[in-house]
Amino acid sequence: PTGPYKVPKQITLRQCAGRFELGFSFDHEVERVLREPHELAYELNQLNDEELRDRIRGLDRNVRDNALCRNDGVMHSLSPKVVACIERAKKGLKWYQRRFARSKKGSTNRRKLAVRMARKHEYRRNATHDFAHQASHRAVRGDPLFIVFEALAVVAMTRRPKAKRDPKTGKWLRNGRAAKAALNSAILQSVWGKLKDFITYKAARRNILVASVPAQYSSQECSRCGHTHPGNRHESRFACQRCGLTLHADVNAARVIAKRGLALLRSGELEKPSKAKKRVAFRRKV
Repeated sequence: PTGPYKVPKQITLRQCAGRFELGFSFDHEVERVLREPHELAYELNQLNDEELRDRIRGLDRNVRDNALCRNDGVMHSLSPKVVACIERAKKGLKWYQRRFARSKKGSTNRRKLAVRMARKHEYRRNATHDFAHQASHRAVRGDPLFIVFEALAVVAMTRRPKAKRDPKTGKWLRNGRAAKAALNSAILQSVWGKLKDFITYKAARRNILVASVPAQYSSQECSRCGHTHPGNRHESRFACQRCGLTLHADVNAARVIAKRGLALLRSGELEKPSKAKKRVAFRRKV
């Protein structure tokens, strides 16, 4: 290649939806000296609460309009145009699936339909992947020193519900599979896992500490007084029953996450260096 690029460190060639994609990876020097997470945690603990409060960025992920919400009120979501294109691709996918089911096995038309179905799937994947990169770049931009996530088990949350059977009659019972499938689709479209992965590696390049806190009752807890009650949450609106704080529910949850992150930092848990897992060899007794 011409220009300022050097010899690629890695070249990737892959085939997706009947098309080939070629990617290049290059090494580049980093201007700042990168430090380990426990070193960053030690440095942040030297600051007082007032200095840290404005440099902590709590991030709340959800499946509604705002895929990512920050404690300062900034929200990131897919643009309406992209959402409309994804819905149109879903409708086109269903149409191709019906034609694919009626096509003859081994025919040329069936192979063409398979490629078109794969391209419909690819559009959604590419659109959400691009959104994750843009949102993660905006999340680390500015001057944050500490980014806090909820500890969400995305893989477990998107599993299919187990089949239920009546022990007396032996008949299969309803297990809410259709409703769970819709929730799983919304979670995957919100790219929770990609957002965390992309923000984590981009924050590491800027010496920004990233941590996760428990997610229990973060949507019901008041970010001002700490009062926790299910009645505080009303759809997208949060209204504390004790102190009267009124906020967008996602903004309040992001502030609660930021407070929990500060408490975790002060506890000293983040200052402990991570220990690499050692492989233990053993010999089977004969």
